[in-house]
Amino acid sequence: MNQPTTRILWLSDIHFRSEYTGNTKVKDFVDKFIKKIEADFPPESNKIDYIYLGGDMAFSGEEKEYTELQSVVLKPIQKAYRLNKKHTISVPGNHDVEWEKVLAIFHKNKKNLAEKLKKKTEFLADNKDSFFGIFSNYHRTFGDRANSSSYDDHRLFGTHIDEDKKLIFFLFNSSWFSISSKIDDLMKEVKKSITEILLVKKYTNEFGGQIIGQHNEVMNPDGIRKILENEEYKDYVKIVGMHHPLHWLQWEEVYNFESNADFILWEVLKKADLFLTGHEHLPIYVKPKRLEDGAWHIEAGMFLEDNASDNKTTKRAKELFPHNRFSVLEISTNSVVEKRYLYKKGATDAETDWVEMPKHENKLPFKNKQANELSDAEKEEKKKRFYEALSSISNYYQEKGQNLSELSRTHKGECIFISFNEGNTNDKYLFVIPKEAGAGMLKTVFETPATIEYIKKQEGLTHIVFLSFDKISGFEPVSSSLSREEKFKDVVSQADTAFNKFRRKFFDSPNLPLDKFWDVNFINNVIPYWEI
Repeated sequence: MNQPTTRILWLSDIHFRSEYTGNTKVKDFVDKFIKKIEADFPPESNKIDYIYLGGDMAFSGEEKEYTELQSVVLKPIQKAYRLNKKHTISVPGNHDVEWEKVLAIFHKNKKNLAEKLKKKTEFLADNKDSFFGIFSNYHRTFGDRANSSSYDDHRLFGTHIDEDKKLIFFLFNSSWFSISSKIDDLMKEVKKSITEILLVKKYTNEFGGQIIGQHNEVMNPDGIRKILENEEYKDYVKIVGMHHPLHWLQWEEVYNFESNADFILWEVLKKADLFLTGHEHLPIYVKPKRLEDGAWHIEAGMFLEDNASDNKTTKRAKELFPHNRFSVLEISTNSVVEKRYLYKKGATDAETDWVEMPKHENKLPFKNKQANELSDAEKEEKKKRFYEALSSISNYYQEKGQNLSELSRTHKGECIFISFNEGNTNDKYLFVIPKEAGAGMLKTVFETPATIEYIKKQEGLTHIVFLSFDKISGFEPVSSSLSREEKFKDVVSQADTAFNKFRRKFFDSPNLPLDKFWDVNFINNVIPYWEI
């Protein structure tokens, strides 16, 4: 039921250095990584469909770093799962920039540089070819033609549509204005005045200073809108990938007091299911967060820690970032399960290995998927499964460690009554369930006098549980535009109101032996349909 349709191996912030090649610790690290992937996801049965690289694949954007990254890390995975270049999706990070080339762009535009940097979107558009060039080594590794308008050619930004998997990647480049330590060299270029120096320093600050270029034709926002508006792609799973989290972007890239109509990033995020970012090397315990517009924001950690040498920087990195990790995303039509793996230190190097960490959630449901009503056929299938589960209710509870006895099943009026004693206790349960035939509505169960009359005749009850699932409850959400979770919450609220009215009616009913029911627990349990 609801099996994954796509598996994505997600690596971010690899920072591969050329000196890693031949390093025995790094080789052991990578060998154990490949072994773990192939053990947990056998190529013949649980295939990895995509590798997603979330930026900072190299440490300094050098061609040799990418060549060796391909040879050491990526090609073994691509070979095992028969993945071609189109199934290795990537976005560049700040370490994928050739910083000397950024410095050259700024040098070329040093006249009124601060004023130009203040308007980065226009600056990017006016120097588009030069900015494409700062990723030339990255492009040669992952793309085909740098001057193409297709994402699959240049791999800097754009969209990738997989019609077989019903999946769309929306990729944004947030690293155009990354200059790193070259800022000191830039300052030597700016000699006009202290004001100019301070302004250039301000506008080259990467935190809160990055852009994706969404307000001009560099990104072709109209082309992205056509994909969003295409009914054919309505039910496709939509994944947004960007190296930097939102707070690393310029304020004007994220907020607009007048209107966000021209903010293509937000237009995409509103219809997206997943938003994947990296850059901040977050530890493994940081949970996904639901953006207010619906997408799950999942933040990556750092895949490969700089452990190739014993310099002070490395020791500090070990103290600050003890979390080498990666994820595998198992995506179905209406949810995702993120499996997180940590390179866990053992007592010896041999005992140090990749381990899957406990899941933060069983699954993350997509707000924009299955928020609409089920078809009649789907509803009947869910209903069938629900009643099949009830027919083996004793097995269900025994699996939870409860020994049941005296299980009985009775049909009365609009209800099925299942009663049992919980083994080794004095607890006696009565489950009240909508009847399979006909409407089979929880609402009908509450409104049928026969329900009260049957319950009044029972002896020794400690728990009365009304059990249903939302699609056969008889209660409808107030709005079809609500998310799936909001619809469920609304149905439960209505069901609880009807349940409370039923309890009042029950205790007001004539000839009720109060002493029998005074301490009985009345429970209303509505199950969401996606758990069936």
